[in-house]
Amino acid sequence: MGTKNFCLVLGFILAITFFLHISFLKFLGNNLWDDLIVESYIFNTILAGGIYSLLGYSMKKKSLYVGWFFLIGSLVKLSLFFLFFYPFFIQDEIIEKKEIFSFFVPYSVSVIFETYNFVKMLKNF
Repeated sequence: MGTKNFCLVLGFILAITFFLHISFLKFLGNNLWDDLIVESYIFNTILAGGIYSLLGYSMKKKSLYVGWFFLIGSLVKLSLFFLFFYPFFIQDEIIEKKEIFSFFVPYSVSVIFETYNFVKMLKNF
């Protein structure tokens, strides 16, 4: 799958996940727009697209470091989470489940989709 198609499908999948996520929050009676939920979905979409783009580029160059790029991309995602999102979540010194889910639902969906497509890409390497 090309980078453009990957980004389109990932955006579609994360949009569906986002609407399911906020529907669940509404069902539970929580505020829909708290906990950086929109920012989390945008953040994960952009980073997953960027990492997949880097992987596609390194595959075209027949780089032996493709697997390392994938692992480093995951490390960068988590590092940026702790740099930007985590300080917001611990402001009140309590990390609630809905705060954790606001980041890790889109993170998990994007990592699963990214890994699935990376494995497909490796089969052609």
